[in-house]
Amino acid sequence: MLSIKWDDTYCNGIPLLDTQNKNFVEMLNLLFEYQDTNPDTSLLYQKFREVETYAREHFRREELFLEQFYPDELADHRSQHSLFLDNLKCFSCTVVSDGPDAVNDLSCYIRDWAVIHIGFMDKSITSCIKIPTPTI
Repeated sequence: MLSIKWDDTYCNGIPLLDTQNKNFVEMLNLLFEYQDTNPDTSLLYQKFREVETYAREHFRREELFLEQFYPDELADHRSQHSLFLDNLKCFSCTVVSDGPDAVNDLSCYIRDWAVIHIGFMDKSITSCIKIPTPTI
């Protein structure tokens, strides 16, 4: 089974973003678990759409935060967020028609993207400058 093991190495010290990233990882792990226990690709498609909905909202909040406190990081993040959402939409369209192989490909893509983005890109935010942590 695919999964992402959350630990504090993913934290960047910004409680709002750390909490949202942890929630995103938990949602992905539930998706991966659901994938292993339910072969109905139309239901999996709905689960992928839920991930997309959560990701859009999380990315919106993260980008607002970056715009206010780390504007030099915003363009790269926005680009990566947009690419992820575009790829998620393209991959998820093939889930219903192509079945289990497409589901596995999409899940692997999501897992790999999340690990890299959270573990490196999000973590690099606080390497720029330390500021008091605001809430959004």
